[in-house]
Amino acid sequence: MSILKKRTLVASAMFMVLFASFAYATPKIPLGEEVRGIKLSGHLAGRKVYKLGADINAPGCWQDSVQWTGEALYFGISSINFSELASGNGFKYKAECKLPSVQEDGRFDIYKATLENGRWKLSNQIKLNSVESDAAIGVDGANIAFIRFFSPPKSFDIYLSKKDERGAWTPPYPYSYNSKCKEDNPILFDNGRKIIFESNRANPLGSRCERSSESMSLWFSKISENGHWSEPTLLKGDPNKGEKNTQPWMDENSGYLYWTADKEGNAIKRVLFHESHAMTGSEVVLSPNLLGLVNGSADGQIVFIGEYSEVNDYVFIACAEASQGGNFMKRWDIDIDICVIPPNQ
Repeated sequence: MSILKKRTLVASAMFMVLFASFAYATPKIPLGEEVRGIKLSGHLAGRKVYKLGADINAPGCWQDSVQWTGEALYFGISSINFSELASGNGFKYKAECKLPSVQEDGRFDIYKATLENGRWKLSNQIKLNSVESDAAIGVDGANIAFIRFFSPPKSFDIYLSKKDERGAWTPPYPYSYNSKCKEDNPILFDNGRKIIFESNRANPLGSRCERSSESMSLWFSKISENGHWSEPTLLKGDPNKGEKNTQPWMDENSGYLYWTADKEGNAIKRVLFHESHAMTGSEVVLSPNLLGLVNGSADGQIVFIGEYSEVNDYVFIACAEASQGGNFMKRWDIDIDICVIPPNQ
């Protein structure tokens, strides 16, 4: 082969690499103010955490249930006062929360945000939202799972939807193995054919529930050859050690399952995972300043985190910041927003 031909092939290969990197590059995420109180470990060590701006985090509102797909940000918005709810004072609403004009009431609705000219543009997922409260979103391509809650007697059930040929979501339908127990935070993967969700069910069919609605475990189910969901099975290994394991997310590129270990300081952990089995021991990647709520150092600190998702080196989480003067633990006010961890520049 001539030197000229070799150089031509090398130049052509370099062009293809550069073209691919530009074609599939993640748009630069606009960062808000840096937040304090989160310790980053493992592959996130050394990075910084930022709270998104007011085009996502409306002041006084509760933003939660975040999932980043690499192209769009899905999340829920509510004006429910988290501090009052967590203090056992029922559902109260924050007057200072200015919800999007398309939202009917203060309960959660699902939104999608995409980047246009460096800013987030919101669209309301109107065919998914209902008069009930809808959030806890898991998106996998043309499939979505979410929870309808705060509407007894069928609170905390999983609903599913697919995109039709026009790209619109079809009317939601219930997951086959909803139960009288509490289901929450479903995540879809393998092109919507597999699901992991949390539940306080005491057996696979959910005919018995754990005494506490907070005793949550992670369950796995997949679509069988006949097109039906399989009976849920309990995840084996570290993801179900302890009393309360929540908010799963599966990274199919790396093979890691992430989840929130609530009884281990509300830390987000990860483990190599296949089907319904953890393949290795787990590691902590994020932990908030939960102890600060007790020792008095929580002011301006992130004290709870959850709903991890990572695509193209950008990590999104729900992050709860404490400030003095609320009813939570008779001392703190807690605001839940969406935070981002960008790649090191």
